Amino acid sequence: MRLSATQRLATAQPSIVRRLIGYFSAALRWPFVHRYASPIWLAVRVYLGWTWLQVGLGQVNSGWLTSDPIGLMFTQIVDGKIAVPLLFYRDVASMLLAGGISPLISHSMPIAQIAVALAFFSGVLVVPAAIGAILLNLNIILSGIGLIALDGQFIMLQLLLILAWRSASRLGVERLLVRGGAALWRARKLGFGRGTVSVHAVEASASLMGEIGIADQVLLLAPTRMATRRRASVAPPVLSYRRVVRR
Repeated sequence: MRLSATQRLATAQPSIVRRLIGYFSAALRWPFVHRYASPIWLAVRVYLGWTWLQVGLGQVNSGWLTSDPIGLMFTQIVDGKIAVPLLFYRDVASMLLAGGISPLISHSMPIAQIAVALAFFSGVLVVPAAIGAILLNLNIILSGIGLIALDGQFIMLQLLLILAWRSASRLGVERLLVRGGAALWRARKLGFGRGTVSVHAVEASASLMGEIGIADQVLLLAPTRMATRRRASVAPPVLSYRRVVRR
């Protein structure tokens, strides 16, 4: 039974829709999972890191490590001189003032911002640094001294870094440290550095350490008593015995 053109189109339409949905979902996932998208996240990390570094160094130069500007800000929030978007933050500021925690916050704020900047620059602990940076931005917004248009942009970029955790730190020091540690652990497991090492162990270690650019150093680190004989790949001969029966 032949189908008409309308029936064939109606039959093929669901498969075309599913295919388009698959292409669209793959395009949305690509920046968050593919390694080729790592330069994009490197640029985002450098931008955020430079911003946080400028803010942290500016606070250090302004004397935040020796004074208590957060306490002054909390006092103005409690007195109503600084408008806050949410009223509960006044109670939070009053509680922090009563507990005497404002000097500690003032001293740790620039250090935390510089630490976030270094994490973004190096690619080490990007996700924890992004979470901490989001908390800093939320604190700035809730205190009434931040702008949602500016801090909201930073929050969005840092949320994207968290979602792209697979490729966000691929171009960074953390990736090299992980690969280097895995290579050294694998080399140790294969017997590297125990006094006598087989050629197979050295070659495997060199192939692993070659991922981080230090494959040439494996033979330099190899012990002098390295075994030079390879394992024999020929199976041992099978001995056949003939039973002789004498009458």
